[in-house]
Amino acid sequence: MKKVLFITYSWPPKGGVGVMRALKFVKYLPKFGWMPTVLTTDDSARASMSRSEDAGMDMNFYKIVKTGYEEKFVFLPDRLRKLLLVPDTNIGWLDHALKQALKLHGEERFDVIFSMSPPSTAHMIGRLVKEKTGLPWIADMRDLWSDYHFEKEFFLKKRIFSIPLERKVLKDADLITIVSSNWARALARTSRVAPSRIRVVTNGFDEEDFNGMPSMKPEKFTMGYTGKLNRVSQDPEVLFEAVSECVKDGSIDRNKIDIEFYTLGFEKADISGLAGKYKIDDIVKEHGPVDYKEALRIQKSSSMLLFFQWKGASGWYSAKIFEYLGSRRPIIVISEKDSIVNGLVRELNAGFVANSKKELKEILLKCYNEHKEIGFVASGIDEEKLKSYTRSYVAQELAGIFNELRR
Repeated sequence: MKKVLFITYSWPPKGGVGVMRALKFVKYLPKFGWMPTVLTTDDSARASMSRSEDAGMDMNFYKIVKTGYEEKFVFLPDRLRKLLLVPDTNIGWLDHALKQALKLHGEERFDVIFSMSPPSTAHMIGRLVKEKTGLPWIADMRDLWSDYHFEKEFFLKKRIFSIPLERKVLKDADLITIVSSNWARALARTSRVAPSRIRVVTNGFDEEDFNGMPSMKPEKFTMGYTGKLNRVSQDPEVLFEAVSECVKDGSIDRNKIDIEFYTLGFEKADISGLAGKYKIDDIVKEHGPVDYKEALRIQKSSSMLLFFQWKGASGWYSAKIFEYLGSRRPIIVISEKDSIVNGLVRELNAGFVANSKKELKEILLKCYNEHKEIGFVASGIDEEKLKSYTRSYVAQELAGIFNELRR
């Protein structure tokens, strides 16, 4: 079996969507002839949340190497650390990871290097390992580097430091993988990497995660949301306004609808406050975050699922949308017109897209009335096309890219 050095900051017990992308690649790559050795940080490194799940993997089957880690400028506020540290606040991992990577290569003789971001520090490590070993290197990007949608406020840092460093580092990558075609085009413009060296490898869903998890038919018309929800860039107010108007005019019975939010995140939307503002606090229930398996159960138990596109990030493919696809529950996408998620949902016939309050109200009434008449909202998802978005399928695509570089 061929060997890949898999460099990722995102690994349990850290949580977040990046962890699942890493875990699922590692889980399925051996099926296609590639054995990963995971290089990550020890448990002293910061994490926005923790995750106990192992994605259904036997961890004894894989080699997981955790390196030392050093936090830089810990005496400063986080915002100032983000501004001053280049490329990101995880730069204290670089020296530890490089030393361990070279030691591992001496022991195992890897065929390919694969680094995942964010953080972009992982790509600096990958580039240095390539420089010192001559191995082919693939840089995988869940999000853009200098156009990272979470840190757009750091304009001067982007112009003076981030863009020049991005170009310097990524020019040495043999190939770059990224989660959406919109972001592939944006990356080519910013980094000046030839489009032919950028490949789209989306996120996906794991069929095995849904094993033994039946779809439930809630008595009420129940819309569910799980995960992060940013008050500025994923403002859910249009939903609250639309539901309030439908309840007020009598087209929706307030006793026959529930909206369930299981939310977390930095600058989280004020769900309870908005529900009170629109006088639907008896309909809207706000819960805390839940673990991965429980989130899947909630999705399977909903009549429909809510998705709020990140404003101004048309290429943003949240991992959540793929979990939603795996649940086979119809999705309501509330987004801007150019969002890549719109095309995905329409391609798979996986739900409905609302680009305005008017469209949203029409969708809500259609689906509410269907639930009232037959007891559920039917899913017309295209099962054949859906196969292209399983974790196994996308891992096979990645293995194919590894094979190209090894020849």
